[in-house]
Amino acid sequence: PYGVTPYTPWNDVNLLYDNGTGTVAVFTSPNLFGMAPMMSENWSTTWTHIVPGRFGGAPGSWSDFLFYDQNSGVAEFYSFRASGYPPTPVWTLLKRYTDWSPGHTIIVPGNFGGTSVTGQTDLLIYDGTTGNAGFFDVWGQGNINLMKSYNNWSPGHAFILPGDFEISI
Repeated sequence: PYGVTPYTPWNDVNLLYDNGTGTVAVFTSPNLFGMAPMMSENWSTTWTHIVPGRFGGAPGSWSDFLFYDQNSGVAEFYSFRASGYPPTPVWTLLKRYTDWSPGHTIIVPGNFGGTSVTGQTDLLIYDGTTGNAGFFDVWGQGNINLMKSYNNWSPGHAFILPGDFEISI
């Protein structure tokens, strides 16, 4: 199973994905009142990447997620919130893409100069086989726009991490 902990300024939401069963479990951190995770079943078992961010989710959403299948090129943006007590998960599909290129090996959320007006998360999408990379801003409900592409990055990177790498002299 994979675990994803997104950065959100108002909530800490943890997502655990079991690709063997297609089960998604979401819980808050710290786990207030000892609540059990909110379980969602019958998800795809082929997701290779789950990327947290703010992708223009539905009103009242706790967090948004990008689910991507590296083999097929299918990508789906969802927003997540809980309803009722005990809370039950509410997933809203923001946008589904069936035409992304397969083979993206790394997807990095961050602030790369895109949607600074809306405060939504930008994406760096990288293909480790070819070394091709692109910076995208995400606006609206999972809509994406290419800001800059590169064909000459070295192939084979295993990790790319976002950060504020300010240099002081």
